[in-house]
Amino acid sequence: MSDPVATRGRAGFAGAILIGLALLAVTSAWWFFYYSQYDGARKELDVKLPCVAVTSDDCLSIQQHLLGSMIPVYHPVLFWAGAIVLALGIAQQVSRR
Repeated sequence: MSDPVATRGRAGFAGAILIGLALLAVTSAWWFFYYSQYDGARKELDVKLPCVAVTSDDCLSIQQHLLGSMIPVYHPVLFWAGAIVLALGIAQQVSRR
């Protein structure tokens, strides 16, 4: 018979990993659809890609062009939240082995 405390602990880190991955997936979709409005999905990727994680002057410039967008302005906070939760889940998993 398995220990219920150990089972709950394993579910906790699996949950953190799943939540982190879900946040990163939502962030990726939000970033993609928001920045695709500016010059299409494939153009200027070298400028748009860093906007996933930081808000540079280039990102702010693009955001100025998209002020009338129906999609809310992208902010990298959700990306970092997902990355941190995912990293914590992975760290928990590694430390339990």
